[in-house]
Amino acid sequence: TPGKTRTINFYNIDQHFYFVDLPGYGYARVSLSEKDSWDRMITNYLETRSELKAIIMLVDSRHTPTGHDQMMIQWIVSHSIPVIVVATKTDKISRSELNRKLLDIRTSLDIHDEVSVIAFSTITKQGIDQLWNQIAHLIL
Repeated sequence: TPGKTRTINFYNIDQHFYFVDLPGYGYARVSLSEKDSWDRMITNYLETRSELKAIIMLVDSRHTPTGHDQMMIQWIVSHSIPVIVVATKTDKISRSELNRKLLDIRTSLDIHDEVSVIAFSTITKQGIDQLWNQIAHLIL
């Protein structure tokens, strides 16, 4: 559910590493003051975590990335943090539309070939192996 994550949540993965889930506010139905609060919390977290190995940025494949998405990717790239962009909900669009949407994501975020954009669906399991392989490459 968009906007469901409202705090920083830590998930221990087999005692090897943590996934840290941060609020995503692109489509969240919350006040501007709450979005501003999230922005400060996210920025503070990212700027103070020396252990941070990579960022997995989720974007809805059905929509053009938001201005917040564009600012986030610029911040990530400017801080030389490895990033994987995951285009979610790919089961909701046709294959030909998916190719257009993936190009739109790349263009809108102004990212180059060195940044992976993974088409992903929790329903069809598309992209799961590719994502885990990318994660393993970045953290091991």
